[in-house]
Amino acid sequence: MLPLLREPTFSEKWLPPLTSIIGFLELLKDTTVLDDHQQELVDSATTSAKNLSFLVNDILDFTRLDSGNFMLDPKQVNIYICLESVIDIVHLKAEQAGLVLVLLVERKVPAMVVVDSGRLSQVLLNLLGNSVKFTSSGTVLLQVLCCGDGLRFDVQDTGIGFSVDQAAQLFEPFQQADKSITRKYGGTGLGLAICTRVVTLMGGMLEASSAGVGMGSLFHFTIPLSRTPNEGISIVSGELEVSSTTSAVPYSCPVPDVSVTTYQKLTETRVAVIDNHPERLCSTVELVSAFECDVLPFDSANAFMIESPAVSIVLYLPESKQNEELSHVLHGIRLVMRNHLEDDTEKIAVLCQLGDTALIQPHLQTKDDLLVLPLKSRQLLRCLTLNEPTSPITTLRDSRPNVGNIQRSDVYILLADDVLMNRRLVCAKLNQLGYPNVDDTNNGRECVDKLLSSPPDHWQDEVLVLLFFYWQS
Repeated sequence: MLPLLREPTFSEKWLPPLTSIIGFLELLKDTTVLDDHQQELVDSATTSAKNLSFLVNDILDFTRLDSGNFMLDPKQVNIYICLESVIDIVHLKAEQAGLVLVLLVERKVPAMVVVDSGRLSQVLLNLLGNSVKFTSSGTVLLQVLCCGDGLRFDVQDTGIGFSVDQAAQLFEPFQQADKSITRKYGGTGLGLAICTRVVTLMGGMLEASSAGVGMGSLFHFTIPLSRTPNEGISIVSGELEVSSTTSAVPYSCPVPDVSVTTYQKLTETRVAVIDNHPERLCSTVELVSAFECDVLPFDSANAFMIESPAVSIVLYLPESKQNEELSHVLHGIRLVMRNHLEDDTEKIAVLCQLGDTALIQPHLQTKDDLLVLPLKSRQLLRCLTLNEPTSPITTLRDSRPNVGNIQRSDVYILLADDVLMNRRLVCAKLNQLGYPNVDDTNNGRECVDKLLSSPPDHWQDEVLVLLFFYWQS
C-alpha cells in the first residue's frame, strides 16, 4: 500500500497523466520490433515527457524559491549525458525552424560531476528554448567551458536580441523585454525569473548581454568548481566534493566507463571531420578530441581530398544530398583513405538529420556508419571503436534483463487505483514482468468486494498481492 499524505495540489493533478505517458513510452521501448531510429524517437519522446512533468511545476517552484523552501538534489551524473539530453529535446524544434543547434563542450571539462542535473537541465532548456523561439535564422549555441575554478555555461543565438533598457527587466517575474513579444511568441515571463534564482542557489549568477535589437543575445552563468588532476570532480551548490580515482581513463573522457584497452586504441586513431558549418565542425572536433583521438578538421570534402591525409575514420556531414554528387564525394573520400591503408579498414561515418537517412543509406558500405544528429558521445564511441567486439558500449536494449520467460502463475495480483490509465500501465508492466494473473479495480471497496465474492478455495494455492494507490487527505 502506498499512501500519499496530502491532497493533490493543482500542479500535482498534471503529474498522473504525464506519468502514464512516460510509463507507456517505457513499455514501448522494451519491444524488440523497433529499429534504431524508432528507438531514438521513443527515447526522445520519453525524455521530453519527463522534462514536461518537471516543468509543469514552474509556478510552484517560483513560489518555493521566493519562500526559501526550494531545495537542490545533487547527485553524481555524466555532464555529457545531461547536456546531450537537453540538446535532444530542443533539436527537433530547432531543425523545424531551420536553425543549426550546436553543443560545444571544451575538452578540459570533467565528465563526472555532482550536481542537481534536473535543475541544471531546467535552466538550460529554458535558455535554449528562448533562443530557438526568438531566432528566425542562424545558429543557437550551447557552450560549456572551464572558467577559473568553475564551469561556465553559455547560450548564444543570432536572434532578436535586446536593448540596454530591455535588459534591466529580463529577469523580473512576469516580464518580457517587449510587450509585443508576448503577443507574438507567447510565454508567461516566469522562465528567466526561475532560472536566475536556481542558478543563484547553485552558487552562480545568470547574466545576459546583447549588441542590440536584432543582434542576437548571450546568456551565461558559471557554477563554482574546484579541480585537482587525477581526482574526481564534484559540484554541489557551489561547494567542492573531491573523490580520488585510480582509473587510467582521464576525467575528461565523455564515457568514463570505457575500458582502458579501448581507450588506448582510441589514442592511436586518426580521424578527419568534414563539415562546412564552423561551429558544428568545432563541436564535433572537440567531442572526438575528448576521446584523445588525433583529429583533423576540414570545412569541405574538396579540402580533405586536396590535402589527402592519412586517416582511418572520416566523419562527414554532406554539403549536398543529391544522389550523384553524394556518391561521387564518398567515392573520392574512400580513395584518399585507401591510399594510406594497407587493407580495406577505412570507415566513413555520415552525419545527417533523421529525415535524410533514407537518402544516404544506399551510398554506404557495410563497414560505414550513419550517425543521426544531434551527435551523442556514446554513439560516437561506438563509431570510433570500429565496431570491435571488445567495445564496452552496448545498446540499452541489449543490456536489459530477459524477463519475457519468467512465469509467476502462482501469484495473483489485485490492483486498486481510481485512475484508469494508471491501472492499465501497471497491469501492462506486471504482465511484461511475467505476472499473468492481474486484476484491477477502481477503489479499495471494489477490491474487498472482489475478494469476498471469490470462493474460499480460490486462494489456497496462490500468493495474493494487493496494490493500493490512492490520495489520502
